Amino acid sequence: MWRFEIAYEVEGLVMDMMEPLLIGNPLANWWYRAMGATIGKRVCLLRGFLMEADLITIGDDATVEGVLQT
Repeated sequence: MWRFEIAYEVEGLVMDMMEPLLIGNPLANWWYRAMGATIGKRVCLLRGFLMEADLITIGDDATVEGVLQT
């Protein structure tokens, strides 16, 4: 449980600083794939973030805006 809380806080800090650079470009997809998310081809992630990214699956040709939480 504590490891999850630490990872959540670190992700929150990183996203606060990096969000302007990640909005709408492939770097956001790479970041969330590194965090464990399954993201299809030609996906555009706009404002917001994926909570518990390792449990998220996004199919091909999708646009996502807002917070996704399992």
